[in-house]
Amino acid sequence: MGRTTYDSIGRPLPGRTTVVLTRDPGWSAPGVLVAHDLDDALGLAADLPGEVMVVGGAQVYAAALPLADAQVISEVDLEPEGDVRYPDVDRAAWAETAREHVPGEISYDVVRWERR
Repeated sequence: MGRTTYDSIGRPLPGRTTVVLTRDPGWSAPGVLVAHDLDDALGLAADLPGEVMVVGGAQVYAAALPLADAQVISEVDLEPEGDVRYPDVDRAAWAETAREHVPGEISYDVVRWERR
């Protein structure tokens, strides 16, 4: 995840190793691995068990998307305020392989897309 996203969460993600991307060579936080570019982050992640997940922000998504073989997207039927958006995706390059509806006060769908 990017450093701004990490700052908004304020802690490492539970139950997994968190790699934070930052341009600041002096930045550190307890309980996370620090990378200074996407290649460095992917190199750190390659040594970890399990699937590598990119969790934002927008610049990190845009840099990682060309390398991704799958996307897991939460589709929420809202128009929130803000100026940060997920990158535009060529839907023809992706196939929807799973969808789960999550009901609630604000319901949403969790959708898995795999590269064609």
